[in-house]
Amino acid sequence: MHEPAFTLQAIIRTSDHPIRRFGLTVTKKTGNSVVRNRIRRRLREALRLSGLARDELADGAARDYVIVARREALARLFANLKDDVARSVKRIDKRLAARPGTPTS
Repeated sequence: MHEPAFTLQAIIRTSDHPIRRFGLTVTKKTGNSVVRNRIRRRLREALRLSGLARDELADGAARDYVIVARREALARLFANLKDDVARSVKRIDKRLAARPGTPTS
């Protein structure tokens, strides 16, 4: 899923524990370490406040997600960033439910 502030990729994994795992990638292209850490903190907080980082899954499948951040994550209003994250995860979950076992972006 492509959003102005990030790209979201996901895959279903086989596991005994059906939890969501999120990884954040912020490359040096986005800025120096201060900028990268600020982007990372904003995305982590957006995940936390949206409730997605908790162990709540609709279909019980274990999934891994990677958020590849862009510099626009700094300029985006936080409420919009949080909504973008939640909406993207829900959309990618629908795609994964339709095609299990294939990576999606």
